[in-house]
Amino acid sequence: MRRAVGAPSRAAAATRRSEDYALDDIGFAPKPVQRPHPPIWVDGDSPGAFRRVATLGDGWHATSKTPQEMEKRGLRAAADAAGRSMSSIELSVRVSLKQASLRESKHAIVDQLAGYKRLGLTHVVLDFRRGTLAEMLDALDTVAMEIRPAVGRS
Repeated sequence: MRRAVGAPSRAAAATRRSEDYALDDIGFAPKPVQRPHPPIWVDGDSPGAFRRVATLGDGWHATSKTPQEMEKRGLRAAADAAGRSMSSIELSVRVSLKQASLRESKHAIVDQLAGYKRLGLTHVVLDFRRGTLAEMLDALDTVAMEIRPAVGRS
């Protein structure tokens, strides 16, 4: 799809055809600020997802993977097969922070986030949804005031 919509993101309108699709006079607005296009993040950990990251994506977004699991994934093999350096692929993960672990296991959370940092992850999405706004703000405060500074020191 990146190949199909690449031109319309820069031009007023474009026509694209391949064996798989025909797009006539397509375009969209407003035009993206990022050049040459907005970053393309690919999620998933199947061989096909890794192939798409290596050939079309700007980054890989993992969900609920430990640092150890992220190290052992097939992304490096897909990047090697595509002739692409791993340093050209941004890495991201979504981590769910349970309320109990945020209260009782702050050190374990810091260790986990520091593990991602050592792997070179550029983005971490922390999911700390709670039942009330007050609980969410309390979790955000804990992350901002205690966990993030500790990861920064590691």
